[in-house]
Amino acid sequence: MAAVELSIEEAGRTLVGCEDRVSIAASNGPTSTVLSGDPTALAGIVDQLQRRDVFCRMVKVDFASHSPQMEPLRADLLQALQGLQPRAETVPIYSTVTGKISHGPEFDTLYWARSMREPVLFATAVQRLVEDGHDIFLEISPHPILLSAMQQGFHHFAQEAAVLPSLRRDEDERAVLLGSLGALFACGYPVDWKPDLSNRRPLRATAELPVAAERCWLEPPAADGNFHPRAGRAGRKWRPSSAGPALRNRRIPREPTSGKPRWTRIPCRIWMTTASRASPCCPPRPMWRWRWPSRAKVFGAQVHPR
Repeated sequence: MAAVELSIEEAGRTLVGCEDRVSIAASNGPTSTVLSGDPTALAGIVDQLQRRDVFCRMVKVDFASHSPQMEPLRADLLQALQGLQPRAETVPIYSTVTGKISHGPEFDTLYWARSMREPVLFATAVQRLVEDGHDIFLEISPHPILLSAMQQGFHHFAQEAAVLPSLRRDEDERAVLLGSLGALFACGYPVDWKPDLSNRRPLRATAELPVAAERCWLEPPAADGNFHPRAGRAGRKWRPSSAGPALRNRRIPREPTSGKPRWTRIPCRIWMTTASRASPCCPPRPMWRWRWPSRAKVFGAQVHPR
C-alpha cells in the first residue's frame, strides 16, 4: 500500500492501465489517498509520482486490503458470514462504504464483502457528518492516524471542528483520555462527571478567576495634574486616581519614581504594578497577573492559568 498526496479523482487517473492490479484503498482527505495492490505495479506508480514531485510513501502492511488481491477471499467471507442477522441501528451510522447514512438492515453479508474490496470513503463520510451539524470528532484508536487528514479537510473546506485522540503512542493512557475528556467538556459536550471519577479521587475546587464582561481598564483622571512622560516634566509619574467598575471606591497608592516597581494588593485576587518611568515612548501601563495558588495541582501536576 502507498499513501499519496492526491485527491481521489487524481489518484484514479494515475491508475489508468493497471486497474486490474492496483486500486484506491481509502480516501482520507481532500488530498490524502491510499493506494493498494500488487507491490511491483505500486512501486512503479510511486516512482512516477515522485518524479512529478508529488508526495507519496509506501505503507508497510501484511496484505493489500481493498485491492484486486481481495477478490479470491470474497467467497470465503460470504460463507463465513452466513446467518448474519443485522438489527436496526440505535444511532445514525455514516458508512465509509457508501459515504452516507446507512441503516442497520443494510449491514448484511454483501455489505461486508464490499467493505473488504471497495475503497474506504472516510473523507466523504466525515464531510457528510459536518454538513449535518457535527463538529466534534474523537478517534478511537491506539494512536491517532486520521486526525491530521480530518484537519486538512476542515481547512480545505473552511470549516471549524474539534478533533481529539483517545490514546497516543508512548504517552500515559489516563492522561490522554482525561485530556480529551476535558477538551470535550470545553467544547460544550455534556460530560457526566459522577461515575468513577468521584470515587477514585476527591474532587478539589480550583482557584476562581474573576472575569466579567465589562471594561475595567484604569483611566487617568482628566485635568488633575497628571501628564505624559514625553512632556518633559521629570520627577513625577502618571498615576490613576480612580478605578474602573471592578475596583470601584479603591485608590491605588503612588508608585516610587525610581527603582524596582512595587506590587500592590488590590481586590479581586489580582495584583497591579506600573512600568518604570524610564520608558521614553509611552506612559506607565498597569500590568496585571492572576494570583494563583502555588499548590494548585491536578493528578500531581502543577497547574498554571494561560
